[in-house]
Amino acid sequence: MSANQSLIIAANELDNILTGPVSVLDVRSAEDYAAGHIYGSHRLEPALLNRAEAPVGGLLPNADDVARWATQLGLTLDSPIVVYDGGKATPAARAVWVLNAYGFNQVRWLNGGLSAWQASDLPITPEPTPPPAPVTPELTAADLSYNSAMVLNNESLMDRFSSSNSGSPQIKPIDARSAGEFAGSDVRSERGGHMPGAVHVEWLSMLQADGTLKPDDELLAVLNQNAIDKDTPTLVYCQSHQRSALTYVVLKHLGFEEVAALDGAWSSWGNDPNTPIER
Repeated sequence: MSANQSLIIAANELDNILTGPVSVLDVRSAEDYAAGHIYGSHRLEPALLNRAEAPVGGLLPNADDVARWATQLGLTLDSPIVVYDGGKATPAARAVWVLNAYGFNQVRWLNGGLSAWQASDLPITPEPTPPPAPVTPELTAADLSYNSAMVLNNESLMDRFSSSNSGSPQIKPIDARSAGEFAGSDVRSERGGHMPGAVHVEWLSMLQADGTLKPDDELLAVLNQNAIDKDTPTLVYCQSHQRSALTYVVLKHLGFEEVAALDGAWSSWGNDPNTPIER
């Protein structure tokens, strides 16, 4: 199966493999999980997917912390993993990005989340899943395979901007926030606006009314209209890389290979007086 096909999984496909060697992670709240979840799924606390250094939020969690909870959930770098949230939400996509950034490359995103699962008349259960067998020996940060090309900071990104006219590849920023945030009228950091050269593709525009992704041809049409192609490295961001994590999933699903995210997203860029912005 090709990489772009393997990133997304439909509800009926997941149902067919539940009895196999797959780890299913529910990244909803504890209350929602207790009310009903997919049989055999284990809950991953969404807060573990983020780190904050005020005023910047949405930073990639530390490798030590990821190794710790991955061990507790029985995950290895080669584990088949499916992640889901409630649907029309961002935590599952955020989990895919975090896991990919640390070398977990067999991760799939449940298209439409639990809403799509239930819409397919598939059952949920309130019964808690027995804890998984922890990984032995325990994973450490050194066991992970951090992909630095996926995670840019302000300094490295400004280097990419400054070198774009000197023979180095350009990078295309994609802003997944609301129209007001992009324009600078809705300001959620010290400064509002958007990155130089960014195009606005709000994350919700990639979803159908039921929370599943739009067909591939429609997604590609939106990207093509904004001069976004597979030959140009792309950067996704929102306020704290929650919404733009869905954009990351979409691009990787469609076969984009060079997709990076700004660590901390606009909460980093917009709070740094040295970064260039447009309005």
